[in-house]
Amino acid sequence: MRFVKPTTLAAGVGASLPVIVSTVHAVDAGVQPAGDRAIIALRAYEVFTAHTPLVGQYSASSLVSGAITHSPGPLLYWLLAIPARVGAPASLAIVMGAVNTLATIAAVALARRRAGVPMMIASALALILLSRSWSPETLYDIWNPSAGLYPFTLVLFLSWSLACGEYRLLVLTALVASFVVQSELTFLAPTAGAVAIGLFGLLVWRVRRRPPAPAAQEPGGPPSAEPSVRARPPRIWPWAVAALLVLAACWTAPVIDEFQHSPGNLTLLARAAEAHDPKQGAAVGWHAVVRAVGIVPWWLRVPAQPFERFAEVLTPPGSVAVVSTVVLLAALLLALLAGLIARAADIAAGAAIGLSCCLALGAVAASTPLRPSIASTLGYTMWWGSQAGMWVWLMVGFAAVRLARAVIRGFAGRAGPLAAAAPPAGDGPVATRTPAHRGRAGALASCAAVAVVLAAGAAAAGAQPAGQDEWSYRPIGTVDMRLYSALGPSVRTVLLLGAPDTAAFDFRTAAAFSLRSRGIRVLDPAAAPRLNSTYELGAAPYQAIARYLHGGEPRPGRRPIAVVAAHMPGGPPLVVTLEQGRPTIPVRDRPRPHTRRNPARR
Repeated sequence: MRFVKPTTLAAGVGASLPVIVSTVHAVDAGVQPAGDRAIIALRAYEVFTAHTPLVGQYSASSLVSGAITHSPGPLLYWLLAIPARVGAPASLAIVMGAVNTLATIAAVALARRRAGVPMMIASALALILLSRSWSPETLYDIWNPSAGLYPFTLVLFLSWSLACGEYRLLVLTALVASFVVQSELTFLAPTAGAVAIGLFGLLVWRVRRRPPAPAAQEPGGPPSAEPSVRARPPRIWPWAVAALLVLAACWTAPVIDEFQHSPGNLTLLARAAEAHDPKQGAAVGWHAVVRAVGIVPWWLRVPAQPFERFAEVLTPPGSVAVVSTVVLLAALLLALLAGLIARAADIAAGAAIGLSCCLALGAVAASTPLRPSIASTLGYTMWWGSQAGMWVWLMVGFAAVRLARAVIRGFAGRAGPLAAAAPPAGDGPVATRTPAHRGRAGALASCAAVAVVLAAGAAAAGAQPAGQDEWSYRPIGTVDMRLYSALGPSVRTVLLLGAPDTAAFDFRTAAAFSLRSRGIRVLDPAAAPRLNSTYELGAAPYQAIARYLHGGEPRPGRRPIAVVAAHMPGGPPLVVTLEQGRPTIPVRDRPRPHTRRNPARR
């Protein structure tokens, strides 16, 4: 990309240091996918098989739709398909960390493209602070609510650039926005709003670039002069067609699923959205907006634990947070009006995206059902509120500086309207001549600012605490290796059973991925609704049974192979046992397999 200069790349790397360091630390700690992360790894492993997933991760909206429902699409699995087979589990974290790093660098580059070095530095520092508002494992996590966070940040900057005429970003916007929406349904509203604003701004920009009609020639008069000195407007349609092709490729799998099942997953998602379950209501939605924007906003706070936002949106915020939220939103609205009046696309589009994010954040929180099992998802569906708040603060500051500069230049008689002060869009900046001493001073200032970004990124990376799940990496790896060694080379199918709690589920699903990646077939009836029918007991024989239970003496015939501490304070240890399986199953004992749509298996 021609707009990525060395200082831009350095600033982007500085903003990415928390992600890079967190990923390296996780690999060094022996990162292991467990629970929902192991489910994602298993489904990614199935991409190159006859059971390639057509939909995304299991969704809590299943409780509302009346059937097993998933996130909109499988792009997260496609991204992790090769890492799930090569170098796993470390490669899974490395790929996700690389994606988040690239998204951060691209966002910093687009910030400079739009508003120069000051906006680049401000955005880089904001992204560093943003990284501290989540738990460290979020920065490399393959869990779908985490995997969409940094790409969603990039969507905001892409939409802003689209609205300013950067039509060449249409293809990238289509790809990144599709990935974000398919990762987790909660990203749909803010992503759709931002992209819609970007496309509308691009349309307005294209209409304004259209040359005027030639002047009519008077009868018998001299030939008219050239109709316009304005350059011929660029051809956008090839980029639009390419973006549509990318969209078609990204959404083909969910459409196929829609035809294969009745009802399809997209229909079930729509059914869940239209359900008449009691909702959290407007008060909770307003609390979410205030927590995201008002002093002190989410993006400037280090959480005590990853899911604390669930309790925060249910409790009224303080008066300082409410007043500051009203002031910032009013300032954003004034910036929108000023940008529209002055035809400053960057100010108007940036403010509009900020307002749409706040509206979407409030709508997502307000429309969450009251059911405890679904209401608790606010603990992670509100994570992207950090980006919403960050964007509001960035755009208010950006608009204030631009408006103040325009007013000062207007009084000095050195500038025209505000739109004239805006950096050119679409075809790139126009080179201008500056005195040599001013150019050197600017370069030194840029280097000093980038050095500040690098120092801030290093400080934020060094201050990262241990991840919430880091303690479990070594025990999970130890249990998986002992289980694989105990099975021996002759065992090719294993039935996994366990206690109905989070600890046993996490260790069991981690073992399922470990064994599956080693070529051993796994049967796990409890996890099958989140996977596919091949993991059900069905009529398949199994040669061994591995049980994950808490405490107690193993029954006769069950050989203990590992005893580890479960993540329950004061609870009994998790005991893993191995026993003989059933090489064959009589026909009369074979259970009837269920389909993915059976609501009884929720």
